[in-house]
Amino acid sequence: MTDGVQGDIRANLAAVRERIARAAERAGRRGEDVLLVAVSKTVPIERIRAAIAAGVPALGENRVQEAMVKIAAIGHLVPWHLIGHLQTNKVKDALDGFDLIHSVDRLPLAEALSARAAREGRRVEALVQINVAEEPQKGGLRPADLGPALAAMTPRCLSWGLRIAKRLVAPLILKLPVR
Repeated sequence: MTDGVQGDIRANLAAVRERIARAAERAGRRGEDVLLVAVSKTVPIERIRAAIAAGVPALGENRVQEAMVKIAAIGHLVPWHLIGHLQTNKVKDALDGFDLIHSVDRLPLAEALSARAAREGRRVEALVQINVAEEPQKGGLRPADLGPALAAMTPRCLSWGLRIAKRLVAPLILKLPVR
């Protein structure tokens, strides 16, 4: 990777961090409390390495199979986040490669993640995805289904190995204050 490309990545990263800091300040938060996840979908491995060298703190992929190739080549120099839809038949690979799963959107998936994690003697960090706009083309639980879904997930899944870290809201609404 040339110094010019590395410099471009550093400059872009600095600009994004500045935008995050300003948005966090408007919301009464600290910019350093916001994790920047760089999406590496379709990005070549050498450019991902350059981004890590430039200071990208975490990487996000939306396809398990594409990510597994990159993770095998790069390793876990930074945490890997699965940001796309996860099919239950890909749970094993997802657990092998990702540090955080952003898209738990149904009980069978939570149960599959939990059961696999329990068999492996580990915990899996996950986010419950909420589709606040209830757009049919987007994944996630409808807001009205969140309470019942969490109630169903909690007794079975949390005791097995799934830890629901936070809630992921899609689409992101920037103008609402963060509380």
